[in-house]
Order: sequence, then C-alpha cells, then structure tokens
Amino acid sequence: MKTFAEGFRQFDDQDHNIYDGFAQLSLSPRTSIQAEFRHKEFEVGDIAHLFLDPYWDERQWDNRDMLRLGFHHSFAPSSDLIGSFMYLESKPSFHNPIYDTMTEETGYGIEAQHIYRSQYFNLVVGAGHFNQDKNETTIISGARYPSNYSTEHTNAYAYSYLNYPENVTWTVGVSADLFNGGSLTVNTQQVNPKFGVTWNLFPGTTLRGAIFRTFKRTLLTDQTIEPTQVAGFNQLFDDADQTDAWRYGVGLDQKLTEHLFAGVEYSQRDLDTPTISQTPPFALTSTGAHENLGRAYLYWVPHPWFAIGPEYQYEWERNDRIALNDTVNLETHRFGFNIGFYHPSGFFARLRPMYVLQTGEFRIYPWNPITSADSNFFVLDASIGYRLPRRLGLIELVARNLFDESFRFQDTDPRNPSVAYQRMLFGRWTLSF
Repeated sequence: MKTFAEGFRQFDDQDHNIYDGFAQLSLSPRTSIQAEFRHKEFEVGDIAHLFLDPYWDERQWDNRDMLRLGFHHSFAPSSDLIGSFMYLESKPSFHNPIYDTMTEETGYGIEAQHIYRSQYFNLVVGAGHFNQDKNETTIISGARYPSNYSTEHTNAYAYSYLNYPENVTWTVGVSADLFNGGSLTVNTQQVNPKFGVTWNLFPGTTLRGAIFRTFKRTLLTDQTIEPTQVAGFNQLFDDADQTDAWRYGVGLDQKLTEHLFAGVEYSQRDLDTPTISQTPPFALTSTGAHENLGRAYLYWVPHPWFAIGPEYQYEWERNDRIALNDTVNLETHRFGFNIGFYHPSGFFARLRPMYVLQTGEFRIYPWNPITSADSNFFVLDASIGYRLPRRLGLIELVARNLFDESFRFQDTDPRNPSVAYQRMLFGRWTLSF
C-alpha cells in the first residue's frame, strides 16, 4: 500500500510505503497458526495541527520491519488458548531547526491468553512480556549527545464476566504491570482494578457503567490480545508511556423502535504521567491531566438502503502543570449529522456535515504567557464508493472539508487530525484475497 500527500500548508507532507504479507494455516480442526511480516517506510513533515502552532521545517523518517506470529488451540468448545509473538526493528530519525535525533530500536513481545466460557460466567486470563532497546543520538549545534536505554515490561491480567441475574453482566477483573527502565529510568509496580456492569433494564434498554485503572502499555505495534474495553468503555489510549490513568463512565443505549436507536455516554479520565521538570534541578516529576468525554447519538434506518442521524461529541481537557503543556484548558463541542446510502449492489455514498465550537487556553513554549482563543466553523465530508463482490474489498473516493473552510482547531491527538484544514480529495482501495 502506498499513500502520498503533499499537504495543504508548508512543511505538511507525508509519504508512506507499506508492504505486508499474511498467511494462516489450520494444522487441525482445533489448532491454527498465522504469520505476518510488515515493512514500512515513511517520511512526514510537521503534520501536527495545534491551535497556536508555529509551523516550521520539521521532518521525521522511519524504516521499520515487524514480524508477528500467532497461535490458537481449542481444547474444547468452552476453552481456547491464544498466543502471540512480535519482533520489531526500527530506525527513526527526526529533524527540526533546533536539533536532530537518530535512533536504532529493537524489541520483542510475547503474550498468551486462555479463554474459558460457561453458562453463568466467562473468564479471560493472560500475561505478556515486552522488551525494547534504544540507541539514540541527539545533535545540537554540532555537538553529539548519545543515550542508550532499555525497557522491560511484564503484565498479567484476569477478567471475569458474570451473568447474575440473567439480565446483568458484571465485569470484575484486575491487571498488574511491572515496568523497569525507559527514557526516564522509572521502576513501577502497579495493580489495576477493573469493574463494569451491563444491565438490560428492559427489552431494548441497556445501562452501562465502569470504573477501572490502566497503565500505558509498552506496545511495539499498537497491538495486544488483552481485552481493550470494560463494559463498552475503551481502556487503551495513545497516552505517553507509563501514564497512570483512572476512568469512570456511564452510558445508556436505547432501542426506541425496530429502526430507531439512541444513546448517551459520559466519562472522565484522570491521568498522571512521569516527566522531567523543565527547570533546575531537572528532577523526575509528574504531569497531571483530566479529560471529560461525552457523546449522544440518534440513528434512524428508514429503509434498508438508508441510515441517518445526528451525533454530538463533547471533550474537555485540563492540564495541572501548565508550564509543561501546550494546552492548558481545551473544551470542544462537535455537532454532526450522518447520512448514508448503501445499495445491495455494493454502491454506497456518505455525507457528514459537522459544526464545531472550541475554546481554550494555550501556551506555545513554557516561557510564553497563556493565550485564550476560540473558534467555530462548519465542515462537510463526503464519500462515494463500491464494495467488491464476495467481500474482496472496496473502492472509495473521499472529500473532506468539501467547501474548503479555513479555521483554527486543535485535535485531542494533534498528529492524527480528525478534521481537514483545507479541502482534501483522496482515493483508497482495499483488496482481500
């Protein structure tokens, strides 16, 4: 697969080349193995979109090889064993007008998991071990500053899903992380309780709630076989490594009629991330942050070919140690409307108008004053495509920000923007054999 984009502003370009091979073999009706090899090359400029971002000549390169092996064995209809092995070699480098870095990285990860199912409860138990070695050189004004460090991370977990009474599913679990090393030389032992409940109050009505703690995993390829959600609430986020986070959430999903669905969800995350202070004596400290996430939706299927409905998303992010963050306080409201057409022949078309309102307080550098700013704008995304017969893949033409609106906006994940800052047209195709 190849992706290339020149970008809609200076220094905002990217070029990706990905080569992937995958094979799966059934050794018996109960046992199967799989293997995947992926080679990725990419070069990107300053693609992070911040509200007050001073765009400059920033560039990243990487040449990465990843091998993944998988194993599955079924002891019985109620008992399964899953195994995973990953190996990674990577050579990222980075440049901006202030400094350059060159890195050589190798790592591996081993995971195993057992799944047991019964009439009244299910049990998922697993463990993993991850190792990374990095050799990094930073060049500032011609002077070279080498650094070498290793990361050892071992985790174990158990999730039980209890059905009692019949219309209630309780999620009770725990995970443990043992982390050693990393760029900050941190040694951590953390226990993470997991609790969730899914209650079918009435036919068509589902109430969900969850409270759980997480530790930002060492993920070589952003993949894991550990359960990724508790009662429908995601527990894996792209936080900084070693982030300690609690999440509290509640949600309600309602089937109003045979063709009308509605729901609402609200959660809060409290984060604590190890970091180095930017003032003497440059000691190990932590950065606290808080995130509130809300969502409401209404989906209507008036005809098997059509699906429409409004959606609202709310995000509020606050950082405690403002001297260490670009974003001090950020509040975002998104009002969207989804319109979809799906023909049995495989042809489909989608429209998504969205209005965004954002207010925030920002600091570009620690020595600069805090700046308050706000923005509101309207964007329209559209796409048309065709699904190939027999699930062989799809072809799609996508237009983002169709009316070419200009605005200021900061995503929660600035390096993966969800909104196009100028009109963007691109095509994509996926083939499966």
